[in-house]
Amino acid sequence: MIINDVEKITGLTKKSIRYYEEKKLISPKRLDNDYRSYSEEDVRQLKKIKLYRYIGFSIKEVELLLEADEEEVKTILQQKVDIIEKENEKQKDKQDLCLEIINKPLNDEIINKYIDTIEFIEGEEYQEMMNTIDDLFVPNLSSSIVFTLVWCGPILWLVFSLIEKEYDMLWIQIILSYIGIRAIEIMWKHYFKWKKLHKSKVKVKNKETSFILPIMVITVVFVILSYIGNHFLYQQVLLPSQFLFYQLSHLSEMIYLILTMIIFIVFISYILGKYGVKRLGDYNGIYQYIHDLPRYVYGITLIVIMSLYYLCLSNYCVVTPTQVIYHSTLHPTGIVYEYQDIESVNVKIKNGLLNYQINVDNHSFTFSQPTTNGNERYNDTYIELEDFDQALMNYSIKKTSSLDNLDKVIMDQCYIDRFERIINNKN
Repeated sequence: MIINDVEKITGLTKKSIRYYEEKKLISPKRLDNDYRSYSEEDVRQLKKIKLYRYIGFSIKEVELLLEADEEEVKTILQQKVDIIEKENEKQKDKQDLCLEIINKPLNDEIINKYIDTIEFIEGEEYQEMMNTIDDLFVPNLSSSIVFTLVWCGPILWLVFSLIEKEYDMLWIQIILSYIGIRAIEIMWKHYFKWKKLHKSKVKVKNKETSFILPIMVITVVFVILSYIGNHFLYQQVLLPSQFLFYQLSHLSEMIYLILTMIIFIVFISYILGKYGVKRLGDYNGIYQYIHDLPRYVYGITLIVIMSLYYLCLSNYCVVTPTQVIYHSTLHPTGIVYEYQDIESVNVKIKNGLLNYQINVDNHSFTFSQPTTNGNERYNDTYIELEDFDQALMNYSIKKTSSLDNLDKVIMDQCYIDRFERIINNKN
């Protein structure tokens, strides 16, 4: 078809059609008489060009759109939607400003106020802040995996409770598991939607956060090694040479692990920011923030950290062949009790484990997974508690015990039999 026909079909002027041809957006054939012959594909391309130009794309952007595949076109269009939304917000601000000026007579004070606001909005600091806020909403693969693992916690809790036939908190577990499943579903839908519509942004974000998982793995390894080293320190320095077994407070151990993990992550981030390891992510902000803190804050932080570690590591109980030594925050050197000083013992099954609680002088301590001295006799778990229980029974210590929930213990039969012997052993 000739240019007059194309002009009627597309609504474009001859000048526009020739301009697009000049920019090589269309390629009509040349006839022998030097007239141009436009194909159906040329017309289709011109309609696309008209549509894209109406939306607001430049000629260069139109060229990219015509060459792009379907997914890339969707990505570019979504980016345009974001730009239009921001422009609409600006237009709305201008509209609101006009209405305010209509309702309030202009004076120097109001004019200066508006000028200050405009300068702030157009300033680099505001733009940087808005870009940072936008960046926060861009999902990334590493964080999605980490949060998936976190939300799997309530689900696994429910599964293990069902396996162990512990139904005390079943409804809470079901609700938390449902929330976890929905959170995982929403999070991954959000990620794949962004990846589809903002492919370039997600790709950049994934690259920036690609080392979150390796750093998390390194952190976990460090915390485990720190935990092992902590127990080695106890056995070599703090515990009496003839100890049989000991156990830290469960709460103290949990706080210790979390605190160590946080400190290590902050330390790694600071080092990466200090030496500008950009390929591991942009940690310069963390480095700069820590570096700019007043010196007295360092001192206070160090005191707080040391205090928390002291609280964590000072709560433990040691058993020797004749004594129980109870350590606490207020009694770091320990209070020594002879076996015969123990007032009572309470033994039960809780969370699939044997809980052996001793009570003395208004103090109580529970052994459930004690650490032994490495004696060959104690290579098999819980033999140390069986020996300790027998020693206490020889002193006719008062004992209350229950076989409830023994059927929920998921261990080898030898351990279940050992639990039953300890529970049934009376003076």
